[in-house]
Amino acid sequence: MAVHKILKHDSSPIAEAYRKVRTNLQFMNLDKNLKKVLLTSVGPSEGKSSVTGNLGLSLAGAGHKVLIVDCDFRKPKQHRLFGLSNIVGAMEVLLGEEAVHEVIQETEEENLHVLTTGQKPPNPSEVLGSKRFVEMIREIEGEYDFILFDTPPVGMVTDAAVLSRMTDGAILVAAVGQEDVRNLEYAKMQLEDIGVKILGVILNKVPLDEGGYYGYIYNHYYYGEKVKSRRRRGND
Repeated sequence: MAVHKILKHDSSPIAEAYRKVRTNLQFMNLDKNLKKVLLTSVGPSEGKSSVTGNLGLSLAGAGHKVLIVDCDFRKPKQHRLFGLSNIVGAMEVLLGEEAVHEVIQETEEENLHVLTTGQKPPNPSEVLGSKRFVEMIREIEGEYDFILFDTPPVGMVTDAAVLSRMTDGAILVAAVGQEDVRNLEYAKMQLEDIGVKILGVILNKVPLDEGGYYGYIYNHYYYGEKVKSRRRRGND
């Protein structure tokens, strides 16, 4: 999905691709045990922040109450995508300077809220793995249908792996033609080795002249396919 900004819900192929991702998540969540979803990529510039934002928009547009938590303390982007302030955020809550309900911000989309990072900590991995971070999420998780965690690339730092232990599943974002499939498989294995359920892969930045959908969540458990097949066409 060649997405470079937050999209409104419309009839474009990109919006339809996000609706397909949303539908797959809804089917996976029939038992209501899939709430906290981590999104990450193998390397930088694969579009995982835009994918997170657009997926949040799509879920909220279907009536779900959604919270996006920006966990990329090194390079936060959610506040820019939604035009929000990042003066205070999660870090101020963790430091005891603010209450979490006071720093969660509304977006223009009904049902969609964002918790920005706030000030930049010197030790992001330790912050995400802290007991206080877990307590902060537990304090608010009952208020949302879905919580999406935008995390740094799993192939570069340990932040995503640390945070993944408190989530219900992970989605890998892969830019077509940018990431070696072997690195994608290794990242998948890294997460699975620590007990993370891989929900699927979203292929991003599919060239427009290839036809078909721009990308979709690729759930190898449901479809019985391997990630390395990297299919880009079709209506399944």
